[in-house]
Amino acid sequence: MLSGCSEASTKIKKVQEVLSKEFSEEPSLVDEAVICKNVDDNFAPLEPLDIFPSGTDSIYLSVKFSNLAQEDVLKVVWTYTDTQKQLSIQEFSPPEKSSGFHSFNIKITGAFPAGFYTAEIFLNDRSVKKLEFSVK
Repeated sequence: MLSGCSEASTKIKKVQEVLSKEFSEEPSLVDEAVICKNVDDNFAPLEPLDIFPSGTDSIYLSVKFSNLAQEDVLKVVWTYTDTQKQLSIQEFSPPEKSSGFHSFNIKITGAFPAGFYTAEIFLNDRSVKKLEFSVK
């Protein structure tokens, strides 16, 4: 009889350990995002800008994230707000749970038209940040 109580107690303890591990994991987050002219070898931003000169044909978005799992989807929607035209939708999922930087890059043949743009960032289809920039 005593061994039965001890076994039940051990099983409860194991279930509590599993549950506490599941619920103690840090959530997936977008820590920061920067529109920039370029990125370094780790995809961190170089030359952050919110106004790009005419003739610009490539713009980067560097996103710093935490605890992204394979099933998480980081997405950016690039929009030319003067016409409300979506220019591109890009997605990223890490090969394994990780934290760090990822960069998205939008290129255009010729140059971006003068005007206003947004890059809206989604994490698992939930909008988490919207950055505005322009080309003059």
